[in-house]
Amino acid sequence: MSKPRNDGSFYSDKTILAPMVRAGRTPLRLLALEYGADLVYTEEIVDQKILSSKRIVNDILHTIDYVIEDDVVLRIATERERERCVLQVGTNSAERIAEVAAKVCNDVAAIDVNMGCPKPFSIMGGMGAALLTQPDKVKDILTSLVSVSSVPVSCKIRVLDKVGIPISRCVLLGEFPKCSAVFAQILTSLVSVSSVPVSCKIRVLDKQEDTLALVKLIEKCGVTAIGVHGRRRDERQGDANRVEEIREVARALSIPVIANGGSGTIKEFKDIEQFRTESGASSVMLARRALSNPSIFRPEGLLTMQEEITSFLRLACEFDENFTMMKYVVQRILGNQQIKLLSDFHALSSVQSPRTEFHGMGVRRKGNQPEKGSAAIVALNARYCDMLMLTLDAPAGSPNGWLKEFDARGRATVVAASVLDICDAWSMRNVYENFKSNRQRGHKRKVVPDAETGIHFIDLTFPPKRLRDKCGATTPKCVLNSFCDECGIKRPVYCCKFRPVDKRFEALVEVDGRKFLSRIGQPNKKMAEQVAALAALVGLDKRGRLSGHWEE
Repeated sequence: MSKPRNDGSFYSDKTILAPMVRAGRTPLRLLALEYGADLVYTEEIVDQKILSSKRIVNDILHTIDYVIEDDVVLRIATERERERCVLQVGTNSAERIAEVAAKVCNDVAAIDVNMGCPKPFSIMGGMGAALLTQPDKVKDILTSLVSVSSVPVSCKIRVLDKVGIPISRCVLLGEFPKCSAVFAQILTSLVSVSSVPVSCKIRVLDKQEDTLALVKLIEKCGVTAIGVHGRRRDERQGDANRVEEIREVARALSIPVIANGGSGTIKEFKDIEQFRTESGASSVMLARRALSNPSIFRPEGLLTMQEEITSFLRLACEFDENFTMMKYVVQRILGNQQIKLLSDFHALSSVQSPRTEFHGMGVRRKGNQPEKGSAAIVALNARYCDMLMLTLDAPAGSPNGWLKEFDARGRATVVAASVLDICDAWSMRNVYENFKSNRQRGHKRKVVPDAETGIHFIDLTFPPKRLRDKCGATTPKCVLNSFCDECGIKRPVYCCKFRPVDKRFEALVEVDGRKFLSRIGQPNKKMAEQVAALAALVGLDKRGRLSGHWEE
């Protein structure tokens, strides 16, 4: 793999898919690249997960996988994204981040250290913004990382003082010189030992003069690029992005500036260039807009919702994405096409707008109903829509009740319980079956015992509801028992093990001296044994004896 040049060009004149938890995985990254993104970031991954994982060359999917038990921590499509994929790592240890860099540097184009996340998980773990109260540790982490990394290194930060106060408040408290010294020490130390580009990502401060003072300080440390999100630390997506403040930063600096925070005003591809021009930035990074409309990266224009979803599902099936992550992204693309809220204005009496939470597709009302003519504001349950806020004005005379299905495929997606269910909702069963068959053929060719343990590892699973829908001789265990009886061999022996690391079960089954195991964890012993039996049927080339669709 060719390495990016150490002149800032890696971060210049780019449109970038931002790091997003649960979304920034292989299918969405590849979709963004197909549509025209120049760089794509992974979701943040904690250093310990990467170090605890095993690097596997997946010849079936043509990927490099980092796995812990059955959990795919990171999957890189080697030929299609490796030279444009940036790994974002959460860490609080110089030693661990150095180990991470040594482990993954040949599989990604660059490494980004998250030093800005203010969420409790990161803070309590001593990561993210918590690092900025420990300048010595920051220096150790970045110096250690750069000294061993052969790819570009960047860090995402929020500016805090020693007790977690934004730097703008440090200025008011007269502590800006102290913070300036801290950042100068961190960045100068990093740049002095780095042979690759170094960048930093910040949010604007409460006062523009403070922002300019900070970015000039950063520039003097020798970094090659600065990313600027045009909102302050306590502001969210509903607040206006301060484009003019990003522009002032770009004017004040001679190094590339990456503009962030413009998703609310970017509706089509030309708006990206408009945002770049208005902000005076070199590059643009997109998160929310790229998640709700992945085709925003297409110079030719946006595609339809159906085209985006079916293209995403094709990649998700190809790269064996898990159900939870697949459903999350599809629902974010669906947005308010999942359901539409209607109110009967003739029945509304109070001036207070309700706040309603969706649990599955049921509704629980909170507060009074709004008066006639007011908007009904709904917060959808995070499990389905990531707290998507909808403001809908229903016409007078609407039917009584609150819910009306807006798109049948949206309803089917909401209630889907498996990957196949989602694919069925979008008429993608054939695509799902084809990729699954390809994987099964690959697994069949590779069903050989492990040299050390003698175990045939066949990593497959099925949804628990498959078992609930079957009875008697139609389950994998019963079919395997029948096969053994017909062959006159001893019935299978199962050995179930509880995994403390993820609190799930796996079962080893022995059939006529051959051992089979699926490393995909199960919620209980019963499921673990049934999955092991299915793995044995596949390994023994007797899968045809079990009728129906089972495998995920």
